[in-house]
Amino acid sequence: NIAGEVRIKEALEQELLAPFHYFGIADEKVDYSFIRRKNGKFDDKDLSEKLSINERTDFIIEKIKLYDYNGNLLKAIGFCVDINHAKKMAEDFSKKGFKVASISSKDTMEKRQKTLNDFRRGLLEIIFTVDIFNEGIDIPEINMLLFLRPTESSTIFTQQLGRGLRKIKDKEYLTILDFIGNYNK
Repeated sequence: NIAGEVRIKEALEQELLAPFHYFGIADEKVDYSFIRRKNGKFDDKDLSEKLSINERTDFIIEKIKLYDYNGNLLKAIGFCVDINHAKKMAEDFSKKGFKVASISSKDTMEKRQKTLNDFRRGLLEIIFTVDIFNEGIDIPEINMLLFLRPTESSTIFTQQLGRGLRKIKDKEYLTILDFIGNYNK
């Protein structure tokens, strides 16, 4: 039984959520027409390989700098295709001087908790993840979301969006960079 329901638009109007700046960015570094599909969806393994190219990392960093974020420190979550993609993004961003980590459901609870604590304390700027931050976690400090994969489910997109909409003192807005691969559709 649903006792009540508030949609995102209403919650924003009632100032229950942090406002956001959404930027849908054409993913110029990846040609999605060459990525295999299975049962009407992108093949995760093929997608992960195509999204893990070094030129794309530079492109993403360029967009982070262009669109900026609210606050003194970058506190971003990057949603990835799979564990390999999350690890590759963390490795590439680390080489570019960012303080990053990758975590997944395969990591121990201790590693996940330490990563979150480091993130909250400002020791990490970006956490690259797959599947574990869709729901059930509250990190109001997030000031940027990076959708680094095409999200083919509106439910998952809404859940991931919700990770950044939590309010906290001095958080004026959330920046969302959605690297839209299938923007023609």
